[in-house]
Amino acid sequence: MSNTFDKNELLLGAYPSNHLSSSAHKIIHHKCSSMIIRLVKMTFNQEDVEPFLAELDKRKERIRNFDGCSFLEIFRDRKDPRIVFSHSYWESEDALNNYRYSDFFQETWTFTKAKFAAKPEAWTVDCLHRLP
Repeated sequence: MSNTFDKNELLLGAYPSNHLSSSAHKIIHHKCSSMIIRLVKMTFNQEDVEPFLAELDKRKERIRNFDGCSFLEIFRDRKDPRIVFSHSYWESEDALNNYRYSDFFQETWTFTKAKFAAKPEAWTVDCLHRLP
């Protein structure tokens, strides 16, 4: 494996740290300090989890490719499969807000919120440290 990586591959954690050059580590550190991270916890009605995941599968690429978004992950709780988390990286608060106020988000959120069993929880945080 060569030590030449696309910066997006580095952000996605696609390579173990022993394969990264010192310049690659600097890119990771630099990108961490300049982005905000959005974490959202969603708890769905049991019967609505699979329909939500099916719709998300159709929309995830568009979410990830929205202007200002550089990373998207979706997690599912191991103990309670009704709980789903999204984890995304945004260039700025403005980029996140442009997404949140877009017609695409409004359409997605209208579909999604009808399926909640509990009020969603969301956090916008800064990355302080990332250790490869």
